[in-house]
Amino acid sequence: GGAIMRFLDEGLKVGILDLTSGEPTPYGTPEKRQAETSEATKILGVPWRQNLGLPNRSLEPTLEARAKLAGVIRTTRPRWLFAPFWEDAHPDHVAATQLVEAARFWAKLTKTEMPGTPFHPERIYNYYCVHLKMAPQPAFILDISRYWERKLAAIECFHSQFKLDLMVLLPQLAASRFSGQLGSLNAIQKCQSYPNEATLGFLRSCYTDGDRKVITDAI
Repeated sequence: GGAIMRFLDEGLKVGILDLTSGEPTPYGTPEKRQAETSEATKILGVPWRQNLGLPNRSLEPTLEARAKLAGVIRTTRPRWLFAPFWEDAHPDHVAATQLVEAARFWAKLTKTEMPGTPFHPERIYNYYCVHLKMAPQPAFILDISRYWERKLAAIECFHSQFKLDLMVLLPQLAASRFSGQLGSLNAIQKCQSYPNEATLGFLRSCYTDGDRKVITDAI
């Protein structure tokens, strides 16, 4: 959320495509999630948001799903795509990234029945999710200090996803998510970290994870 608000303030066009409704969940319903999403979207200031309608909990990078996502890419023509980090404990997050990578490739194809015209986004940026299975090794860190309170306000919209009182829970989320991964909040302010598979040009070092390059120390 913080990155979205910063990009919008810098004059970039930003849209959100939800792959699923996020339901079922223990305390939510499709109607509640739709209302919560609408409220959060207004806080973020995002002018375009749609839902691809794929199944939650059983998301798979099928050919049908690939074609649907590639069609959206071809019609909206985004310069960059953002997807979850490719290693995650949540199967849907892993499937989402596989789907984004495959749809990006398909979006450039000719002689197809997909809507729009061939298009290939320049880059995929990966972000860390809450189900992370490893210690972060970010390629770069984006300062979102100015947007921190609005980010929390957007999170607060999703009442059905929190069992405890949000005034108690949200500070715990902030401490566990950022203090443990990147040092104290006072030292780093508020930021979002992004790994990446591709060299960014100002790369100082990287390590290899199979056939992927994960950038480190690229400040």
